[in-house]
Amino acid sequence: MKNNESGFSLLELIVVVAIMAVMMAIAVPYYHQWAQNARYREAARDVLSTLRSARAEAIARNLSYGVTFDLTNKKYQLVQNATAASSWTDFPPNVGMAAGTDKACGTPGGSFTISFNPNG
Repeated sequence: MKNNESGFSLLELIVVVAIMAVMMAIAVPYYHQWAQNARYREAARDVLSTLRSARAEAIARNLSYGVTFDLTNKKYQLVQNATAASSWTDFPPNVGMAAGTDKACGTPGGSFTISFNPNG
């Protein structure tokens, strides 16, 4: 008599599930690290874009533009001659920015502005 059963045995399925569980246990921490790094890169690109926009506007409009950072509330905005030119943009959750404690950078948790003059 021939036994023409097709499919997988319970033991084979348990082995495959165990291998997949080990692979997931290894991959999940790497995924979380990758996702966090992606949030950091996105936040850096957004800030850089705002800084470049401030510089371009200063040159194009022959006015002083800048970017004000509010470190306490984790947000920043484009300003024209110390007047808001855009609404506040929040940093993504778990992404922050800090300034040094020397006199040039201000105090940690404060605010500061990076200014661009019309001369570039």
